[in-house]
Amino acid sequence: MASNFLGGGIADTCTRWDKKKSVYVEINRPEVIQAYNSNMGGVDKLDFLLTVYKSFIRSNKWTLRMFTHSFDLACVNSWFEYKKDAMDLGIHQKNIMDLIHFRTQIAEALILCNRPQKRARGRPLSFTPPNSKQNKKKQNIPIDDVRYDGLNHLPVFEDKAQSRCKFCYVQCIRSIFINLTINV
Repeated sequence: MASNFLGGGIADTCTRWDKKKSVYVEINRPEVIQAYNSNMGGVDKLDFLLTVYKSFIRSNKWTLRMFTHSFDLACVNSWFEYKKDAMDLGIHQKNIMDLIHFRTQIAEALILCNRPQKRARGRPLSFTPPNSKQNKKKQNIPIDDVRYDGLNHLPVFEDKAQSRCKFCYVQCIRSIFINLTINV
């Protein structure tokens, strides 16, 4: 056992089970072991959460595996801090994000931050007609980290003509052909 904040420290005694004698015996325990045992629950919880949503990378290079492990470790530790701060602010438990949603928000913020904005061609409309298809579409609102980053994000509307799928097109042609042959 090694530590960078505790030296030899003060040894104390603790009781442990002896299998051979089938009794509890008193043994000497260094201060480093006592500190580890008192904080061991946090380490176990961290290890568990690291394995639940682990970033998988198919590489034998230890540097890439170390990088993804470090990123996962930073995400879990940040989530612990987020939960602690949310509890201190009095946010209700059901309104606090769980780990998977927290990681998703981090990923989305990293992907979208400082991304160049798409600009629409042509002149913008002075108003949008109330019955247009643009108003009926559900608009995805970006997360707050991207939304308020000061880059003046504006929603982009795309008009893409939808074409029929191949199956529907073939069925339509067959029904027209059958109707023509029957009528002739």
